[in-house]
Amino acid sequence: MDQGAPAAPQVIWLRTVKKGPAMRRAPDQTSEAFEKAALRLAGLALLMAAALAGRLAWEHMVFLAEICGGSAFVGHCVWCAATVALAASGLASFVAAGRPRRDAAPIRTR
Repeated sequence: MDQGAPAAPQVIWLRTVKKGPAMRRAPDQTSEAFEKAALRLAGLALLMAAALAGRLAWEHMVFLAEICGGSAFVGHCVWCAATVALAASGLASFVAAGRPRRDAAPIRTR
């Protein structure tokens, strides 16, 4: 059974359209509200994760019977670092949600 030569690739001709001057659109209110809501939700999730990591760090310290990083022999556990990182990220997310939206600077084209 001969399959023959492969078919020639199809060529799609694209018409180039000359663009006019750039138009600036006003920011959409619904997208801005959605972004702020998403940032608040992410901040809440990060703070909840920080609370969980803090609880696990506390249980780890109770298990060791001393505070993490309190002596030369016991360093900080991963839960301690995760608590701080998640809490800072959650607070930064809330700060970003509270700031007003800034449009990007216009770009000059040729």
